[in-house]
Amino acid sequence: MRQRYSDRDKAAALAALDLNEGNVWRTAKELGIPRSTLQSWANERGINADVPELRQQKKGDLAEKFEQIANAYADRLLEPEVIKEASPNAAIVVAGTATDKMRVLRGLPTEIVQILPDVLAAIETLGIKPSDVFNGIIERAAKQRQDAG
Repeated sequence: MRQRYSDRDKAAALAALDLNEGNVWRTAKELGIPRSTLQSWANERGINADVPELRQQKKGDLAEKFEQIANAYADRLLEPEVIKEASPNAAIVVAGTATDKMRVLRGLPTEIVQILPDVLAAIETLGIKPSDVFNGIIERAAKQRQDAG
């Protein structure tokens, strides 16, 4: 029997496709739907006029969830007991991954090389040397680790 998908199902699948940066094969496999079905929807075949708007809503909802995850893990990194641990790498990876996914869904750059020029320009506009900012961050992190240890 042929599977029937609602407009919400289609919108959610297309939002997942956006999250996977257009990788139809991967998204279809993750969602358990035929690749050809997803490809048709991506090519705007077999979808109603309200699906694009629903897709944007789903992307916004997903972006919010990833932002919450990123914030929760970033906050956890500042807790003294986490700082005392040998390596909070897992929390850093989760926060970074969630931030990256949130930015993909919002159509924002995800690579540091894409945003770094704007960050450096903004820092320089304030009359501050970017190297002073980055050195300060490194020194503060080292001090927090030393104080926690």
